[in-house]
Amino acid sequence: MLLKKAPEKLTLDSFNLVTCCDQRFWNAAAKLLENPKIMRWVLAGALSPEQAQNELQQWQKQWQKYGYGNYFVTDKQGEWLLGFVKIYNSDRSPFAQLGYAVDTPYQGRGLGTKFANAAINIAFEILNQPQLSAYARVQNHPSRRILEKVGFRCNNDNLLIDNRDYCQYSLTQERYFQMLAIRQAS
Repeated sequence: MLLKKAPEKLTLDSFNLVTCCDQRFWNAAAKLLENPKIMRWVLAGALSPEQAQNELQQWQKQWQKYGYGNYFVTDKQGEWLLGFVKIYNSDRSPFAQLGYAVDTPYQGRGLGTKFANAAINIAFEILNQPQLSAYARVQNHPSRRILEKVGFRCNNDNLLIDNRDYCQYSLTQERYFQMLAIRQAS
């Protein structure tokens, strides 16, 4: 039974979040999932077209089961896919997890941090999650910086998952609200 449900669409200052159930962006999302430059850090690498479609279907099932999941991140006009951000569940952690990817043309503009902050806000302020976990490849220094910038702490920097080296991060709701109070006071 769902206690709280994430919004299906959010309009933020510099982008929109729409659920992965919005089929208008499936082709662009599939291309992102097939892109080796982006996916070398996500999942087990670039997906085949068939695997990408299967992954998108799994994202839809996550929404149906939990009332939250992957968002497509679009530009303000809702025309271009910038990337995705996700609050999801897996057997790696008892807590909901955070993930994100920024499409290649939009990297280096601070969007990863903005995507992560938007998902964290949804997870803690709307869904009332007690804690979030996140995983970043050891060599993915930009993603690790993003996680640390938004408040995550590294719990393990020597974790092997599917023969790939990861760092495991966590952020508690309590720490999130403490950081928020400090920001608002300054």
